[in-house]
Amino acid sequence: MRTHVLRLFTGFSVEGKLLAFCKQFKDLNQNTKGWRWIPFKNLHVTSCFIGEVPGDQAAHISRVIQHIASETDTFELVVKEICLWPSKRARMIWILFEENELFTRLQHRLEKTLLQKIEREKVYPHITLARNKLRIINTPVFPSSIPELKLPVERMILFESKRLQQGVNYQAINQFHLSS
Repeated sequence: MRTHVLRLFTGFSVEGKLLAFCKQFKDLNQNTKGWRWIPFKNLHVTSCFIGEVPGDQAAHISRVIQHIASETDTFELVVKEICLWPSKRARMIWILFEENELFTRLQHRLEKTLLQKIEREKVYPHITLARNKLRIINTPVFPSSIPELKLPVERMILFESKRLQQGVNYQAINQFHLSS
């Protein structure tokens, strides 16, 4: 019998003023060629990419995440800039957040517990707005200034990444409230 496989990750949804800003930025750059914009319903900040796991492990993974979330204080991510990433051969447009110690600790704990990874290089919390697979980059129009934007992180979501005919869809499987 074939085991059902799920492609999972944890993250935070993008809502409110930050989502409205993402929509304005896309509208400003709608005609910039070469960029494939991420659907608004898929915008998120990843806290841990888990990868492909047998479907029967989802309940155990949820219990582990629930335990970690219950021991993690709520926090805010503050937008630092909109940028092309990586800087040398840009393939994505990111909303990059300022470094955040609580985010970094959470991300490392999730990776250590769920993936048995030891701490790794610096973590850059971000939202991917668009991707470009072309070698020719048509530079988007960046606003001259960015309003002060914050993402309050009060809950973590376990997402399943599903490949569909019309593209990828991220579906929330479970939500976990952080400690307040």
